[in-house]
Amino acid sequence: MSVPGLVIAKEKWSENSQRKIAALAEDLSKLRSGPVIKTAGDSAIPLFQRQGYLEKLGQNKNKWLKTFFVLRDSFMLSYNLQKSDFTTEPRGAIHLANCKYTTEVTDPVDRDFCFQIDTETGDQFVFSAASEAERQSWLDDIITARNVTHAVMVKLAVENSCLIEEKGLNQGSRDDSTSSLGIFCNTTYIENTPLTGGMEGWLVTRGFNPEKGSTNVFNKNPWKRYYFILRDSHLLMFNAGDILTKPRGAMYLVGTTIEQSDTDFEIPYKILVSSSVCGDSIYLGAPSLKQLNRWIKALTVGSHVTFPHYKLLEKERQILATLVLTPRGQTPRGGVAQQDQSQVPTPALAPEVAGPPPSVLDEEHDIQGNFLPPGAVQPYDENGYPLIRNEQGKLVNSQTGVEVPPTQPRFSSNGEQLDPFNRPLPPGSVPMFDKTGKPIGVGPDGLHYTADGEMVSSTAPHYSAFGVILPQEIVNAADAIASTISVAVKVRAKLQGDQGKGVVVDALGRTFKGMAGEQLVTIDGETVPTSARRVEVAGKLVDYEEERKRQEEEEKKRLEEEAKERQRQLEEERKRQEQEKLKAQEKAAAQEKALAKAQADAQAQSASGAADAVARAQAALAEAQAAHAAAVAAAEAQLRLLQEAEEKARREAEELARAEAEAKARAEMKHSLQIKIQNEEGEAELGVVEIDQQTTLSDVRVVIASQLNVPKFAFLFDGVPLTKYEEANKFAVATLPEVTIRGADLTPQKPENKFATKAARMQVEQEQKKKEQEEFLNILNKVKGGQFLRST
Repeated sequence: MSVPGLVIAKEKWSENSQRKIAALAEDLSKLRSGPVIKTAGDSAIPLFQRQGYLEKLGQNKNKWLKTFFVLRDSFMLSYNLQKSDFTTEPRGAIHLANCKYTTEVTDPVDRDFCFQIDTETGDQFVFSAASEAERQSWLDDIITARNVTHAVMVKLAVENSCLIEEKGLNQGSRDDSTSSLGIFCNTTYIENTPLTGGMEGWLVTRGFNPEKGSTNVFNKNPWKRYYFILRDSHLLMFNAGDILTKPRGAMYLVGTTIEQSDTDFEIPYKILVSSSVCGDSIYLGAPSLKQLNRWIKALTVGSHVTFPHYKLLEKERQILATLVLTPRGQTPRGGVAQQDQSQVPTPALAPEVAGPPPSVLDEEHDIQGNFLPPGAVQPYDENGYPLIRNEQGKLVNSQTGVEVPPTQPRFSSNGEQLDPFNRPLPPGSVPMFDKTGKPIGVGPDGLHYTADGEMVSSTAPHYSAFGVILPQEIVNAADAIASTISVAVKVRAKLQGDQGKGVVVDALGRTFKGMAGEQLVTIDGETVPTSARRVEVAGKLVDYEEERKRQEEEEKKRLEEEAKERQRQLEEERKRQEQEKLKAQEKAAAQEKALAKAQADAQAQSASGAADAVARAQAALAEAQAAHAAAVAAAEAQLRLLQEAEEKARREAEELARAEAEAKARAEMKHSLQIKIQNEEGEAELGVVEIDQQTTLSDVRVVIASQLNVPKFAFLFDGVPLTKYEEANKFAVATLPEVTIRGADLTPQKPENKFATKAARMQVEQEQKKKEQEEFLNILNKVKGGQFLRST
């Protein structure tokens, strides 16, 4: 793939930065020779695609429309075949990333074989197929389409790199299979690109395929300004005021080449994007060279967010996971409850059908939408009812609300038995406890720990849930989960880029959900003061508390030594000045004595009438007076130096105190964050929100939605939308002085006033608490209605 204009300026980078930049450039260059996308016959239809007619319920839900749909990678596009170009003029575009799908339609309908899609942005669509088989075929492909996204590609590539590191393989093992996809796990790329990927913003264009019907491209259409959204493998074009689910045009980026164009001098920064697979092309003009290069990079990466590339990464993950991770053990349903409590429990069985373990990111959230700890899954009881967390973080029975003890058996959605920390048991293992009933788990380092971080020797007695001592082979079998937890922790940390360098986990590899004073709060609501660990940049786990204490002690020792050294130097200077002063005083006294003697000699000689003696005495007197004056001046100079040294030390102390005060003030400082919004006029000011050092973009979202009257929008980071998870982990001060948002359409918004942080925080807390209570009750109602029962 040709990517002209993608030039990284040579600046004064550090050696480490130069290596990272070079690796990024190399990974981008490898995208030029990715796997070949096969086509079906002569129709140039990509390998993964479903197309056909479905009935779609209208926006007002009172009319069904028979519409032709094309399911391609992560998009479901609708077309009017009589009025539009089949490839570039869709009537609608549904982005399926992270969508929810169900055959249980929310509102009653008068059609059979219906299914419903709820998108990540909150849009809802209802369809009706011609038969049950056709509905299932569409749903099967939609399930696949949900994964053909930039975010999933990055997660897969990062997981594969962590699996390689865990196995100790060299980089060449990875380059042999997916060298063209190294960009998706490039550290610099991840640090500077939100998981959503892509790009969006205003560009000028002559439209899609402007050369059709004209011998001269520049005689066909004039340049016009449109809003473009590059999402995964599709480039969507919108006019001012459009709803962002109804593009004016769309281009599939598979097989595209990007060439700089200099034919028209009116638009100096422009490129030609053309696809040899679909036969489509478009000229794009950017407002600056920097913007143009960002679009080139995003388009280059987007052309590889396709089903074949996804399958390539997934195949590699399966191979590596089989080598590195341990298969999940199976336990017959009901077997745990029926066993004799005085006997050793039946260990988890090896899976009946051998296959690669699932991805460590297979279940990232529980049914309440909360992030699960690395390696954990949503737990269910033996009857198939989900276990959910209350406001304190404790697991409770969804039917009764009663807290679930660690000894109670729990299972995954597939019936796999879990350990007390909701992690699937390896074959041959059982849930383990100490003599007092504290649950024991295996950490990412392969060592055994209780929930509060206390280490337990693997050869020490381990007990079943009913107090029976476990055989050593059963205890040893649990160690197999260590590699899975280690990989899961490292993947989570790497996906956070720069913000992941301080990721903290407890001894069992569980991430923390917050702070309680100086202590860390676990996912279970427990405080852990000493057992936490930090994930270093290289993925190594180091003791968090010991490392923090060591760093604090070293810093304290350094400051004390610096203060002692300054004090020692000051004392030495003071002593030297005092000695110099004493010497000057002694010299002045000697000079005074000599002066007195000279005066006496002069008087005696004057009395005797010796003229020459008088002259000599007067000369000696003048010399003595000059020496005395010099000695006094030297003493005064030394005194001034001593005073200057003391003044310098005082100023340094004041400067240090002022710096500490400024640092404290900065931590408490309020900032005004300017909110800008993309609309038909380009970028307009919407309002101002006051923030402090602890305000996240999630907090800012609540204020914008409730006070600035924009309920549905996305934060844009360098033209890329942030995910909700990234919003929660990004401090608003990092975006100062302004942040840009984009609503559900490009209609202008009315500017609003700024709002105080205190009021905003109170509103955030109240709405968050209300939301949590509503979600908790909603989950309970759904469970009681059977909507979350595990399949049997």
